[in-house]
Amino acid sequence: MSPGGTRRTDGGPDRGFLWVGAILLATGLVCAGSCAAYGASLICPPSPGPFGSSELSPDGRYLVCLADAAVPGKYELYAVDGVRDPWRLSPNMADERDVIRFTISPDSTRVAFTSDKGTWTKYDLYTVGIGGGNAVRLNSPLPVEHDVDSFAWSPSRVVYAQGRNTTGFWELFSSPATGNGRTKLAPWSTVQRGFQILDGERVRFQADATGLGEVKWYAVPASGGRVMEEIMREDFERGTRGGFQ
Repeated sequence: MSPGGTRRTDGGPDRGFLWVGAILLATGLVCAGSCAAYGASLICPPSPGPFGSSELSPDGRYLVCLADAAVPGKYELYAVDGVRDPWRLSPNMADERDVIRFTISPDSTRVAFTSDKGTWTKYDLYTVGIGGGNAVRLNSPLPVEHDVDSFAWSPSRVVYAQGRNTTGFWELFSSPATGNGRTKLAPWSTVQRGFQILDGERVRFQADATGLGEVKWYAVPASGGRVMEEIMREDFERGTRGGFQ
């Protein structure tokens, strides 16, 4: 999260948290996170295994970890609160299925993550309550060789880009955290990879709206609405010197 309130999503969720560190114990690799404001120390994963990534919830109550902790080669999502034993957030998955990215909602109630739970190497977007429960898929069924690539909270909705890596173009959507009501934010399928969340209310992105290779900046409300072209500072300076046509 930048000082101006912009959340970047360049292929993965913004982490934006300061970690106390990772320590290697004789029993395996674990991640130790601390929230000084609450005087709590949280440790996960629940058993030895390679450590993926971790994120501390905004309220400091939970540490969520991506870890290869139970089945060798399978990365699953766990949470711990320093009171209960760690619990798994990701649903049951077949062998060779994984969770690859995740991020916690601003209100610390849900976790969004991508997983190929349904079809091997096809990554859908899900959310689950941070205390556990059933995961909900947010995206519609994906075409062959398509995935959800980048995603971010805004703040009670999840904004995400889906498409095919080999084309370099994506479609931009948002959905309520619990599903039911996804909205296509841009009318084109030529959105560039990565986008920005501005102050939790607007989504800034680049797209080739004409299909002629002319990529411009646009912004749209996170809940959907009118897409506006944005004049960036460098464009304004060029226009001031040379005159807009």
